[in-house]
Amino acid sequence: MTAPLIILAVLSVVGGYVGLPKGWFWGDRFAEFLAPVVAHTGPAEHAAGGTPEAALMAASVIAALSGIVLAYIFYVRSPSIPETLAARFRGIYQMLLEKYWVDELYGATAVSGTVAVATGLWKFVDVLLIDGLVNGVGSFVTAQSAVWRRLQTGNVQHYALSFLAGVIVIVAYFLMR
Repeated sequence: MTAPLIILAVLSVVGGYVGLPKGWFWGDRFAEFLAPVVAHTGPAEHAAGGTPEAALMAASVIAALSGIVLAYIFYVRSPSIPETLAARFRGIYQMLLEKYWVDELYGATAVSGTVAVATGLWKFVDVLLIDGLVNGVGSFVTAQSAVWRRLQTGNVQHYALSFLAGVIVIVAYFLMR
């Protein structure tokens, strides 16, 4: 899992440098590349002159730096703070620890429903229809072979007698008509 995350991190950094807001360093190379094929309406600028990208970039950098500082304080300088907070806010801690019970909800709805449908299809389609058809054909062939085995003795005189009986029946049919 580490290798794909490293690849994604590198690509996200490259993607961030490719699409910088207008006026920053080399600008938005991606928009310039697509300009001949995409109608350009101009950058969405606020009345104060800033761009939404700049505000969002600043917010994400502030959030990342805040998380780094908070993690340093909690786990390097004062490791007792997380334990104290977990004890004080037990309900919120348990909800976050259980990941909002999303896995349990998903298991109770999507997974159990899919398993129920798959089990029903297996029992009806596979066992009753497919296996029933294949086993029925096999049983039919076995029953027919028992009947034909009695007639197929390998004795040429019996075959000649059967042939003669068939000829007599056909001639009788045409004579009686």
